[in-house]
Amino acid sequence: MKNKIIIKIDRLDYKTKTEYDGFYMLPSLNSTTEIKDINEIKGIWLEGEGFEDIINAMPKSYKWRTTNVSDGRTIKKVGYINFNSFWTNETTGEKNESAIQRRTKVIEKLSKLGL
Repeated sequence: MKNKIIIKIDRLDYKTKTEYDGFYMLPSLNSTTEIKDINEIKGIWLEGEGFEDIINAMPKSYKWRTTNVSDGRTIKKVGYINFNSFWTNETTGEKNESAIQRRTKVIEKLSKLGL
């Protein structure tokens, strides 16, 4: 798939908590090859020509969302997946293992596509 797809990988500094028990943002990445610590990955944005084909080829359980984003002049559709792997389950206090597994599988699939 050699379409003009743009990927943006949001990251959090899970090793350093803020004073309000949150996390600091780290600079975004533009390729899965730049990932050094998979545990930092909070979410992935895809946009550009053909990104819907990638989203549609992945299982629905990955929970991609497609949304419109306005930059003041244009509105563009983007696909976003958010991994809830930083906060514990409110009921059990356990880590969200399904989000952690989903994050790993999404990154593996995107890597195979050369993104």
